[in-house]
Amino acid sequence: MAYSLGIRCLAEFLGMMIVIYTGEAALANELLPSTKGHAMGWGWTVFTFGFAFLAPLHIFGKVSAKLNPAMCLAQWVWGNLTGVDFVCLSLAEFAGAFVGAVLHWIHFLPHYKTLPEPAALDKDDNLLRRRDVMKESALQIASYATRPDRKVTSNPLNPLRHTLYYLRSSDVIHEETPSQVLSEYYHMRDPLHRRASVTGPAGSEAHVQPLARKTIQVADLQRHLRDAHVEKVLRQRTCPKCHSGAGSSSGNFAAAAAGDDTHVHSDGGQRHVGSFGRSFSADVDRAGAGAPAGMVVELAGLQGNGGREEQSSKRDVRFADGFDSNTITAEKQRANALYQAAVVADQNAKLSIFATRPAIYSPLYNFITEVMGTVALLLLVLLIEMQARRFPEGSDVKLFYEVGIQYFLICQVIVVLIAGLGGPTAYAANPARDLGPRLAHALLPIPGKGSSEWSYAWIPGFAPLVGGVIAGVLYIAIEEMQFPGGGTKGGGGNFVG
Repeated sequence: MAYSLGIRCLAEFLGMMIVIYTGEAALANELLPSTKGHAMGWGWTVFTFGFAFLAPLHIFGKVSAKLNPAMCLAQWVWGNLTGVDFVCLSLAEFAGAFVGAVLHWIHFLPHYKTLPEPAALDKDDNLLRRRDVMKESALQIASYATRPDRKVTSNPLNPLRHTLYYLRSSDVIHEETPSQVLSEYYHMRDPLHRRASVTGPAGSEAHVQPLARKTIQVADLQRHLRDAHVEKVLRQRTCPKCHSGAGSSSGNFAAAAAGDDTHVHSDGGQRHVGSFGRSFSADVDRAGAGAPAGMVVELAGLQGNGGREEQSSKRDVRFADGFDSNTITAEKQRANALYQAAVVADQNAKLSIFATRPAIYSPLYNFITEVMGTVALLLLVLLIEMQARRFPEGSDVKLFYEVGIQYFLICQVIVVLIAGLGGPTAYAANPARDLGPRLAHALLPIPGKGSSEWSYAWIPGFAPLVGGVIAGVLYIAIEEMQFPGGGTKGGGGNFVG
C-alpha cells in the first residue's frame, strides 16, 4: 500500500519522538544523580537505547520508519527515495527528536535541579547530607576529563594539531600546568568559569555568577558547603582529638547534629563546629536529606533575597588559631577546585543526556569514527532487510520475517554497534538524534547547564551524511552481487534503527 508523503512524515516524526524519549530517558537514569537507575552501567544504557527502536519499527515499519536522515540519504543515492522525500522525511525526524528530548526533560525535571558536589570525605557523610554526586562510571559516560588535549574547542587549527598529536610517538609526555587541569572545559564567556584555577586566586565571592537562571540559592549553598569541607579537613589534620575519631562524621560532626556545637581543640580553646555564626554542618544535618533548598539556605544564614551575594562575600571560614596559613590557603584552593570540577561534571552529564560528546576530542578522528560507524549501521540494516527478498512473495515465512525477526535483528545490531563502536564518540550515526536534542538543550531552562558545544555539533551532524552516501553506493554493489539484474529498487529499505 502506498502512503502519502504527509503520512510518512508523521510516521517518522512519531517514531523518532518515541526513540529519543525512551532512549534519552535511559541516559538520564544513568547520568543524573538521585535517580533509581543512576550509574546502572554502560551495558544496560546501551541495551535500553538500542531497543528503544523496537516499538517504532513494529508500529511504523510498514509506513515509514527510517528514523535517520543518513538512511534517507542512502536510499536517495540508490534510488528508493526522491530528493523531496529525503528533505521532508529528514525534517520530520529532526522535529521528532527535538520533541522527544523535551518530553524526557519534563519526565526527569526534578532531577535536573542538582547541587553539584564532590564525593563525601567518608561514608558517614553520605548519611548526614544528601549529595548530588556522580559515580565514576557515570562520569566516564559523560566524557568528563581534565586533560588539556581533550578540550572541545572551536579553534579551526585544532583538527590538524590533534591529528599530529595522536600520530606522534607514545613517549611524548603530556605536560600540564595546574591552571589547565580544571579550566580546560570551562568556557571563557561564562563569568563563573573565568575564575576557575587550581592555584590561582579564588576571586571575590561577590562577582560569582549564579549557575543558571533562578539558581542563586544553589550557588550560595554550594560555596558554604565548600567552606565547611575546608574547615573539616583542616580540623582533622591539625586537631589530635578530631583525628582520633578517624576523621569520620560520627565524631565531631555527629555531635554537632545532636546539638553540641563546640569542641575543645588541642590549643585549649573552644571552637564552633560551624563556620557561619552557628554550626552550618549541624544545620544542614538537622534539615535532613529531604529538606528543600530554600530551607537549607535559610539555616545557613541567608535570609531573604536582598544582598545575598554581599552577605556571602563578607562571610568567610573562621579557622582555629594556630592553623598554618599555607595549609589553609592550599586546602581552600583544593576545595575550590573540587567544587568547580563538580560543576563541570554536572554540566557534562546534562549535555551528554541530550547529545553526544567525544571521549577524546580529536575532530578528524571523531569525524572518521562517525563516518565508519554510520556506514556499518546503515549497511547492516539494509542487508538485513534485503534478506526478505529471498522468501517467496506473499508467503507466511516472508511475512513472519518482515514483521518480526528483522526488527529484532536490527535492534540487536544497534546494541552491538553502540557497545562496540560507541566508545570514542558515543556513536551518534544519526544527525537527527544529535542535533534535535542538542537544540533542545540549548533552548530549555535547564538549571546549571553549560555550553551546548555547537563547535562539535558539525561532526555528528555532517559525518553520518557522508556515511549515508558511502553506504548507499556499497548497497548498490552488494545488491547487484546477490541479486544480479534485480535493479536497485527491488528491495524495501523502509527503516533503520
